[in-house]
Amino acid sequence: MLSVDDRLLTYFGKHGPGLCPEAAGMLGLHVSFAEKRCETLCDHGFLRKCNTRYHLTDIGQQYLDTDE
Repeated sequence: MLSVDDRLLTYFGKHGPGLCPEAAGMLGLHVSFAEKRCETLCDHGFLRKCNTRYHLTDIGQQYLDTDE
């Protein structure tokens, strides 16, 4: 888990389902890098992608809850 992953999970946890370019813009990340990280977080069950929006999963929320 990279520090940027924590930032992405926190973003989707606070703002709800959203688009990766929006998250990247708010976090000051390059869109292509943020998209790769979001896909990796999906592969590991922390996020899920529905159409073009990313949603925090229960696993992602549990991670945020234990990371505080």
